[in-house]
Amino acid sequence: MLERLTKNSQSLLLVILVATLATLFGTQFGGGRTSGCSADDFKGVPFIAKVYGHTISQQDFQSVARLVRLTDGRSAVMRRAIVNGLVERELLAHEAERLGMRVTDADLNREIRGGYFFYTLGSSELAQLNATTFDRSVGTPDTSRRFAIYSQDESRNPEDPPPAFKLEDFERWVAGWFSRTVPDYKIFLARELLAERMRRVVLASVRASDDEVWRDYERSHTQVTVRYLQFSPDFYRLTVRDDDQAAVDAFAASHQEEINRQFTQRRESLRGLPAQVRIRQILLRFPDDAQDPAKLAIRQRLEEIRRRITAGESFIRMARLYSQEDQHWREGGESSWTAVDRVDLPDDVKRVLPDVQVGQLSEVVQSPLGVHLIQVVGRRQGDVAEADAKREIARDLFRLTRGNELANEAAIDAQRRLGEAGATFETVAAAMGAASLEAFYRGPVPAAETLAGNNPLAPETRSSLGTPEARETPAFTASGSFPGVSTGGEALVAAAFALTAERPSPAAPIAAGDERFILRLKDNGRVNASRADYDRDRIRLHDEFVSGRRREAITQYIARLRVRAERDREIRMGNSPLMQEPRRETDAPASGTAGSAGSSGSAGSTGSSSGSGSGSSSGSGSTGSGSGAGSTGSTGSGAH
Repeated sequence: MLERLTKNSQSLLLVILVATLATLFGTQFGGGRTSGCSADDFKGVPFIAKVYGHTISQQDFQSVARLVRLTDGRSAVMRRAIVNGLVERELLAHEAERLGMRVTDADLNREIRGGYFFYTLGSSELAQLNATTFDRSVGTPDTSRRFAIYSQDESRNPEDPPPAFKLEDFERWVAGWFSRTVPDYKIFLARELLAERMRRVVLASVRASDDEVWRDYERSHTQVTVRYLQFSPDFYRLTVRDDDQAAVDAFAASHQEEINRQFTQRRESLRGLPAQVRIRQILLRFPDDAQDPAKLAIRQRLEEIRRRITAGESFIRMARLYSQEDQHWREGGESSWTAVDRVDLPDDVKRVLPDVQVGQLSEVVQSPLGVHLIQVVGRRQGDVAEADAKREIARDLFRLTRGNELANEAAIDAQRRLGEAGATFETVAAAMGAASLEAFYRGPVPAAETLAGNNPLAPETRSSLGTPEARETPAFTASGSFPGVSTGGEALVAAAFALTAERPSPAAPIAAGDERFILRLKDNGRVNASRADYDRDRIRLHDEFVSGRRREAITQYIARLRVRAERDREIRMGNSPLMQEPRRETDAPASGTAGSAGSSGSAGSTGSSSGSGSGSSSGSGSTGSGSGAGSTGSTGSGAH
């Protein structure tokens, strides 16, 4: 047996010698690693990649594809994992060689007799696979070492100890899973073993103190529940009185540079315009089953609303209180500039629109939807005058800027009120909500009333206006996100975990993006991590913490190696079809079917040239034929 391993070792030395000579020849006559032509280049032999002059072959890909049982079900991520893993293996192996590390034949034989084999998968893809599929069998970035049982003994139970090493079993295993001779397999193994040793060097210094682990545990197990008010500029922009010409003019005078810049950007879009109109609308809808008496009553309500606008009430206020139009009621019924022939109104309303002058109200117009009241805000056509364009830009900027200011001012006011003697979170929330509603509706919300003929007129019931209202989070941890907030939540989490029973609210509003928040720790809303629970699981928690830090360290180290290699042009991706997603079965050509013996088709579907080598198992006791990736048995891929 030792003689056969020695012969294999001699064959390995011969293969390495030939490979070295070929490399020297390519270097001498090819003009360098990255710019010259290799033997593969002349022959047009597809390859996966070349990394620091080392060619990653299609056979390398196929071997790993069989080991991970590459199937169409997870081919997209796994295919990238194989390609990037082979590249990362070469980056680590090259770095190991640069530091003087070498792998001897005795090293290889020791791993083989111990039942260990290696394959590297891409670190980023491993994280994705572990996070999305929870398939821990694919491994982790901090080791590529796995355990195999070479024997085909189907009567063996998974819990039985490994059988004694037999060279015959190993040779069958290599042929079945790698479709290689033992010397070829040893070359593959040597590259993986070098990469593994480099990992160990990187990870040797990764440590964690008990204090670090406790702080991480405390962060992930301490929970808080807070109450909060949210002040949104999007809402407060709706409360801005941009019809206050004096305020808009004063704003424009101090923001001329920005107004001029925006006008320059928009100038071309304001030339040669078709006939456009800007309107406001109030719509009272007819119920689906409304008969003429009911329709008449609804029309009378809108007639009364029109009378009040004519008498001096704000159209915007009336639209927000009563309009049942879905899209623009928050803006007081006002739409943007629209081409006259594309106004989104029923035909009955479009017909009267040309007769309504700027600033005037239409009569009440009936359509199949209900009854409509239209106010024309403006008309334009051709080139927009510079003064008119700048006036509109100033109004838009004023609304935007003032809305942000109002949200911040309201939050500061709420924070001040919360600090007053006798104030509670509920009373402050109620006061701020009432004030914001009054600003939005441009006055108090009236009670329902009854018009002549016992005809009821009541404001619409609105929800989700965006007004500040008391809300409460579920319990969350400092390692999580602030519930319900998508932007700027980190600041809110930090502020929430700074709260205590003695100091239940921050001294100032918290900014999260453009939003402003007032926080208040709920009574008994903080549950601290238990030191006793930590001490009980100290060893496990320490191991998990260090494992996570190790994975992060090796992933970052490999990323740096790759950046350096790409900068130095030492990575060249190949042209192998195995790197591509296979075509669907309905698109496959008639010949060269994947899975046939010796096929060179899609990755993970190539067959073993022997077709008789059996896959090993670890734990499951099952075997596979090795005739094609995706149809083999378990490889015992758990890290050992």
